[in-house]
Amino acid sequence: MPAERRSHVRHRTKVETLWVSITGTNSKSPVRIRDISRGGARLEMDNPAVAGERVRIKLRTVMEAQLVYVQPTPEGKWLAGCKFDKDLSEEELKVLVRVAEPAVMPSRI
Repeated sequence: MPAERRSHVRHRTKVETLWVSITGTNSKSPVRIRDISRGGARLEMDNPAVAGERVRIKLRTVMEAQLVYVQPTPEGKWLAGCKFDKDLSEEELKVLVRVAEPAVMPSRI
């Protein structure tokens, strides 16, 4: 069994927000954050993306990240793991983990 490579604990969450590609062709679109840690997140998207793609994700602030993997789901969605360029602070993480209801979609990234 491979050793765990993550250096931060993951937390389940129900955050709905927006993301935009920096290096690819995907325009601003909705994304659901299924779990999050200080160093990255697992995203659920309606449209495919490409592993290695650089993105901006609207959290409490705009975070830049790189997609590490992208895989389709049986429901026709896409799951992607991303690594943040800069770790979230403990306070930022606590706020995001506490979110129980989907957030209002931000209008700008």
